[in-house]
Amino acid sequence: MLKKYFHSSKDQKKLINIFVAFIASILWSMAKIIFGIVDNSAFLIASAIFTICLAISKLLCLVGIVKYETNYVIIHVISSLLIVGAGVFYGLYNTRLLYVNSMPNYGTIIAITIAAISFFLFVKAIINLIKDKKRDDYNRNLRVIALVGGSMDIVLTQMCLLAVELPEMNPRYNLYIALGISIITMILGIYCLIKPFLKKNNISN
Repeated sequence: MLKKYFHSSKDQKKLINIFVAFIASILWSMAKIIFGIVDNSAFLIASAIFTICLAISKLLCLVGIVKYETNYVIIHVISSLLIVGAGVFYGLYNTRLLYVNSMPNYGTIIAITIAAISFFLFVKAIINLIKDKKRDDYNRNLRVIALVGGSMDIVLTQMCLLAVELPEMNPRYNLYIALGISIITMILGIYCLIKPFLKKNNISN
């Protein structure tokens, strides 16, 4: 299988990489749900839902790239709306945390494990952003997913490490950052949604 992969074309490798990234995102979401249940952390479960939304959007981008002209509008709109929805959901959840006494708290092993995986995913997302040169609509969505997903992973890394090293520290600062990323996610999702239609209007004019 690896031999076949290395002998594949550049475009085929990219499609395989997107699918592998989708599977990895789903597995990572499931892990966060399990960690959240074990450590009684609703924050991790909310983070998992955010990741699942982005993962499904990523899968739709893959379908769209393979069948570019088939159901283009439906696939693109749903993919973009999932990005917007992820930002809305996570933004509302983080806003709620700012007004309650309950703050995210993690055990040492779980915190270090989540921090390590989150940092790895952040680095991988940045590498993908640098390597991706295509500018079509689906690849634009994939870049946005990589950017906001990686940003949220680095925030999760910081929160988990601070929970271990400085448990007495008020985590509201990180919640403000997470809320900011949620807003950016919504804005970028809306941009992805309307950009193709703006482009068509410019061409027709």
